[in-house]
Amino acid sequence: AGASTVTEIAAVGAAALFVPFPAAVDDHQTANARFLVDQGGGWLIQQRDLRPQVLADLLLNLQRSALLNKALQAKKLQKIEATQQLVAACEELTT
Repeated sequence: AGASTVTEIAAVGAAALFVPFPAAVDDHQTANARFLVDQGGGWLIQQRDLRPQVLADLLLNLQRSALLNKALQAKKLQKIEATQQLVAACEELTT
C-alpha cells in the first residue's frame, strides 16, 4: 500500500484490498491504505490477520454492488491534476 499504489487505484477507480507491509517505515503503508479505506474505497487486512479463511470469507461474501460502490468511492478521491496543482502552488510561493 505504497502512496503511488493508492493514488493509482484512486485514479482508475478500482476497489482494492490492501495488505500493508508491516515492516514499512513508521507503518506508512497502513496510513496510505487508510486514506482510501476510511472513505469507502477499499478494504484493509493487516498481514498478521491475513489467513486463507479470512481472505476466502471476504471474497465469497463480496457482493457486486459492494465492489462497485467501493470502486466509485475510490474514483471520487482521484486527483488527476495533482502534479500541476502542486507545481502551480510552488510557483505561486516563489513569485
